[in-house]
Amino acid sequence: MRFYDGKTIDEVFPHVLKSQLESRLNKLEAGRQAMLHERRGYIANIQKGTYLL
Repeated sequence: MRFYDGKTIDEVFPHVLKSQLESRLNKLEAGRQAMLHERRGYIANIQKGTYLL
């Protein structure tokens, strides 16, 4: 099977896979940063004694 640019799936697949993995890793990293920021707030409130359950 050849794509419109003449490349085979074997030639294209590694590039598509790498692009998808990089995109997902970037999303995970952004989510991780947000989660860590939220957790730091919880910890700061606990340390100040202002954390409410």
